[in-house]
Amino acid sequence: MPKRFENPVAVPTAVFDGLETVQETREASMLDHQAVQEIATRLGYPAAE
Repeated sequence: MPKRFENPVAVPTAVFDGLETVQETREASMLDHQAVQEIATRLGYPAAE
């Protein structure tokens, strides 16, 4: 079993929704955490910061 499945972490719906919305904008790579934070804030998803 891959290690990432050994101890799964619950992600709140508000965080998941925000990250999903940021990803859908395609404005930045999801690996660019600073850009993701800025976009999430601008789009009204403070929980995804």
